[in-house]
Amino acid sequence: MKSLAFEEGPPLAFVLRAFLAASGFWTAAGVVLFAGGPWVFTQRYAPDLLAATHLVTIGFLMMVMTAAVWQLLPVLSGTRVPALARLAPIVQGGFGLGAILLASAFIAQSPGLFGAAGVLLAVASAAFVLPLGVVLVRRVTEGALAALAASLVGFAVAWALGVWLALARAHGHWPDALRLTLHPLFALAGGFFVLWTGIAWQVLPMFQGSRAWSRRLTTALGPALMMLLAATAVAACAHLAGVERGLLGAVTALIAAHAAFILARLHTRVRKRRDAMALFWYGGLASLLGACCVAAVLLVTGSASERLVIALGVLAIPGATVSFMSGMIYKIVPFLVWLLQLRAPRPPALLMQDIIRERRMQEHFAVHSAAVIATLVAIVVPGPLAFIAALLWTAAGCVLARNLVSATVLYRRAWRASGG
Repeated sequence: MKSLAFEEGPPLAFVLRAFLAASGFWTAAGVVLFAGGPWVFTQRYAPDLLAATHLVTIGFLMMVMTAAVWQLLPVLSGTRVPALARLAPIVQGGFGLGAILLASAFIAQSPGLFGAAGVLLAVASAAFVLPLGVVLVRRVTEGALAALAASLVGFAVAWALGVWLALARAHGHWPDALRLTLHPLFALAGGFFVLWTGIAWQVLPMFQGSRAWSRRLTTALGPALMMLLAATAVAACAHLAGVERGLLGAVTALIAAHAAFILARLHTRVRKRRDAMALFWYGGLASLLGACCVAAVLLVTGSASERLVIALGVLAIPGATVSFMSGMIYKIVPFLVWLLQLRAPRPPALLMQDIIRERRMQEHFAVHSAAVIATLVAIVVPGPLAFIAALLWTAAGCVLARNLVSATVLYRRAWRASGG
């Protein structure tokens, strides 16, 4: 804690705006799934499912991730991202509008919308990656920063492939299977998973009282996984199916092993009270291990089952990644509001748990968990349950928005009290 430069972080309003916008995208994804009908979770390339997926991955996850990284980097390194005030509207506006255009393009099957979305997302990605890369290039051996640097490479590859896919659709071409496979692989395994390993190394000892683990593990994991993913891409391009399957098995085993390691650290933490962050991370780790099991079944059997692939996506994206991000939101926001109100001339007697009530955060966890379970069942038994799952996703977005609005009200009071 003593080495962290909290005063270097961007204004809290910057973070809150991004998180509130993200909750809106999550709610919109639920609405799109509801409109998709009872079979929306059974067809891998169903337009509504693809639209909702990108509202979550770009609209929700990228909004949260960019704000969290811009908050985390100055705190960890004492170095601010250059020209952040000018970059933020380009990056988050580009990702936000790009997500809307891309979702609309999937639903309407419009080449023009695919093209516009591709251009916007290309600009937003470059505006995020390049300045951040300049800051990180000299700090790639520093635990969480090493993981952040490695994840940036994964995101860059995933975004390049995604833009390529969108522009291909803009020209009326159905993308090839190689790009359709590598795009989510680099985004989830090379981007979000590697970033999460660095965040876990930093925040679990801080917020959950878990025993710290070696910096070398966190520093080495990202590059090791990126090398495996790069080798997988080469094998796929060379049509070496057996080698590709073996490398994907190694990626799956590495992710599963680290998830089990983090689960053990979380289980043996000093602070035994299960707050919202711990619950979301337990749920996320269970989903991540479940995703690894499904991936192993697909690799061992050589199955091309669309429903298994969709189940893998549900476990990996809302089940794991969104759960981890939600748990972090419920630590980042209360902590920063609490920190701000301490600067007031007469600080109010607010504790972190007063910023967002624990009961409200656990309500979000309950709705989120029910949505994941209902979606998995709807994959196997399509029908009315698909509508219930979509409504639960919509409700989860609304509950998150409610919790963030209540924190925003307290933030404004603390800001006024501090003379801001």
